[in-house]
Amino acid sequence: MKSGRKAYLLVFGCLMLLSLRAFANNPVLLPDTSFDYSITPYVSVLEDATGELDITTVLTREQQLRFTPSHAQALKFGITDSAYWLRFSLSNPYGHERRVVLTLSGNELDTIDFYDISAGDSYLKIRQEDQARALRGGFLQTHPVELTIPAQSTRSFLIRIHANGILSTDLHLLSLDRFLSNEQRMFTIQGVSMGWILATLLCAVLLVAIVLVAQGLFFHVSAATQPAASTL
Repeated sequence: MKSGRKAYLLVFGCLMLLSLRAFANNPVLLPDTSFDYSITPYVSVLEDATGELDITTVLTREQQLRFTPSHAQALKFGITDSAYWLRFSLSNPYGHERRVVLTLSGNELDTIDFYDISAGDSYLKIRQEDQARALRGGFLQTHPVELTIPAQSTRSFLIRIHANGILSTDLHLLSLDRFLSNEQRMFTIQGVSMGWILATLLCAVLLVAIVLVAQGLFFHVSAATQPAASTL
């Protein structure tokens, strides 16, 4: 009886593990409208403690089975020297291609390598000088890459990240118009903030100038009245 129960628990555990892997590998379905949302919960993660795994090794079946789902709103690995590989897929069910922008937050990231692995065993590296990485983002959209998903297709990607110190990031997927809108809003906020800072500094300078002038007048009046008082 106990052996049967153990076998049941073992089978149940295996099914749960397989279901989690299947969930993690489900592609993110692109909407046909303007959008902006985090896809971090749908990303699978592989830690490379040595930092020596290359893309060819990571694409092997052995390494692919080591990926685990993040199920997190943000990836926070703490202080680490490990490199991390992030895997995700995007699906476009519509009859026209979709241009989307993937962004990673985190100024501390010193290595970000993008790979298109849709072909299976082969891959296409999206290099820093490629047009897809020509966009420039602000603090919350620090590392953008533009991806084109053909009509009625699914594309899979790998990202290798590394940081000197604390490693944390969040992956957002946006339509191109929302990315540009976010950048414009950030520029506006920065402009208003700089305006307030400059206005505050100007007020402080004027206040100091008024105090200095007042002190100068006080000393001048005091010096002028002292001889008169001595004569009396």
